[in-house]
Amino acid sequence: MTGQVDTAITSTAAAMPFIKRGRLKVIAITAKERLALLPQAPTAAESGVPGLEAAGAQGLFASTGTSREIVRKLNAEVAEIIKQGDIQERWMQMALSLLDNPPEQFAAWLADQ
Repeated sequence: MTGQVDTAITSTAAAMPFIKRGRLKVIAITAKERLALLPQAPTAAESGVPGLEAAGAQGLFASTGTSREIVRKLNAEVAEIIKQGDIQERWMQMALSLLDNPPEQFAAWLADQ
């Protein structure tokens, strides 16, 4: 950060080191709700820009034709992994939310986006 950025929309994970060092000031976040990691940061809606929401997502994808049984097994295994305390702690430090939603729910969210 050279001090030449007027405004930016970026991921909280990428911005956190700069926020912590006082190099970036959070004006608003694009999540639906305030983040536990940045409770003082208002949402865009709270700041007068209703409807401005942007969320990134990480997902696990399988090739077309992968059996439903395999997809469900992979989903269950990943859900168990993300429930581990060290994983949750690390993701929370990056302001990431962990969801162990079923494949159909994730597919519906992707289609909506």
